[in-house]
Amino acid sequence: MLFNFGIKTKTLGTKDMLEYQCPSCKQFGLRSTIKQSYFHILFIPTFPLPKTAFVECLNCHQPLNEDALPDHDRAKVKKDKKAIRAPLYFFSGLLVGTLFLIVSTLYGNYVTNQDSKNTTAFLQQPMQNDLYVFLVEEEGYPYALYQLLNRDGEELLLQAGNVSYKTLSDAKQAISTGKTAAPDYYYKEKVFVFTAAEIKDKLASGTLLTVIRPSNPVPLQPAFQEGGLYSIENKNGTFAIAKLLVLNDKAAHIRIYKNRFDTRPTIVDPATLELGTTAGSKDYGIGHLPFTRVSFFISDPHFIMQTKVTDEELDGYREWEKAKGGLFGEDEQKKTSDGQAEGAL
Repeated sequence: MLFNFGIKTKTLGTKDMLEYQCPSCKQFGLRSTIKQSYFHILFIPTFPLPKTAFVECLNCHQPLNEDALPDHDRAKVKKDKKAIRAPLYFFSGLLVGTLFLIVSTLYGNYVTNQDSKNTTAFLQQPMQNDLYVFLVEEEGYPYALYQLLNRDGEELLLQAGNVSYKTLSDAKQAISTGKTAAPDYYYKEKVFVFTAAEIKDKLASGTLLTVIRPSNPVPLQPAFQEGGLYSIENKNGTFAIAKLLVLNDKAAHIRIYKNRFDTRPTIVDPATLELGTTAGSKDYGIGHLPFTRVSFFISDPHFIMQTKVTDEELDGYREWEKAKGGLFGEDEQKKTSDGQAEGAL
């Protein structure tokens, strides 16, 4: 692209000085022509330069240097230059630049205020897939995105993105272009749990910069309840049904039925659900699986319906309790907690 700029000169006017004598031919009658140059960018006058006067004798047409004129002649020329004003369009570039600066400032303030209002509203009524932009301790790439997976009571479960950005604009551009909607954009194993109070503190401290709601928000799942039937996605892309047997502060104890579905089911008849056996079948259920609370929640369980937990269904849980068994997901949750404690956020 050719960037055109330079200096142009325009004649502003002339002044006759008939009572002044020419130093060369000694005849009376001089004429001063007042000119002014201006700097332009793309042919738009940006700012004027100092005025100049070209003095000429009306008789011999001898050009006279302004500085060589007698004092009283030079004073007259100086007065004439001051009397002729530069056209307003000489300042067009400055006016346009000032206007652009004012509009940009007002728009920037509007966007900032709108972002602040949206963030407050989104925190009050969060939705699944909301994107939280954090300032992280990563040199050169301090802006990171976290996606809201779900809410567990007063706690929010955020999944870390696998890309950090140099600027906040870069992070917002990734959202607007749909990059953050890709299934492989987030680390499955990096899930952070924050209380509403912790999120509020991070917003106040400037660690949480903004919350952005993408074009595909999903209402959060109802609060998890014992006896609830949930659809969960298998690694092969099929879907299974999980029943929440016991839920406490640390663990979610579930059973998974052998039934498989090609698409996520929204209704199911509990009478058709069965565990089956491992003999001669590639699909079978598990009567009791002890997960950390977070590990179960990040499997993205979708509530289908509420049922009751029978005493028989708790046999596996009681055996686990007697044996003081462990929980699936404990190691990963510890890694995530350690990373958070080290200042990842």
